[in-house]
Amino acid sequence: MLIHLNRVAIILAFLFLHGPTQAQTSELLDVRQAFQVQLLSTGLGIPNETISVDYGVAKYRVTYPMNYLGEVHQVTGALFVPVDDSGNAIECAMPTHTYMHGTIFLREEAPSYSGFEGELGYLMATSGAVALMPDYLGLGGSEDVLHPYVHADSEAESGMALLAAATALQERVGFWLEWPALCEWLFSGWPRLDGHGQAHARGCRCRLPVGWSSAHEWSL
Repeated sequence: MLIHLNRVAIILAFLFLHGPTQAQTSELLDVRQAFQVQLLSTGLGIPNETISVDYGVAKYRVTYPMNYLGEVHQVTGALFVPVDDSGNAIECAMPTHTYMHGTIFLREEAPSYSGFEGELGYLMATSGAVALMPDYLGLGGSEDVLHPYVHADSEAESGMALLAAATALQERVGFWLEWPALCEWLFSGWPRLDGHGQAHARGCRCRLPVGWSSAHEWSL
């Protein structure tokens, strides 16, 4: 079942930003130039007309707080930012694509670590959008709690909290988001929440690749 979350995303992000919070941090992990993103796309067998490789992409690991069963836990997620040839974030307000990954069995397989699905973040961001990939509670750098498998509420919460963290990190990292928040949600696996807003950035070239509908369940 598809749940449209564009208005909910804006409301919840506002609540996250104006409620009790702890500091979020970011760590630059990698910067790939546009030709490297193109090589990734080609290596995965993706037709050239499917993805428009317009920018290089910087990958960050974000550590941020989220609530679970009345307690605040520090969790991690991947943040992908389109960059120019000098490695600086492109100078326009950008929408977001949030990708909820599928089942993994090891912490280090999470998107902000060595998981394959993290590679998709480069492809999602190269056309001019900020891509977000939560690792989920109990995975990635979240080590103080067991991962609540197929628990849709905590998985959705990790995505919303990552959106709030990315919003708070804009000035520090050097990018900015379209506001009101224009959000696309993509997911892998049936329990994840899915929904969509219309992703369109003013002054940016940004579009979902052909066939990458936000109203689409991935089977990876």
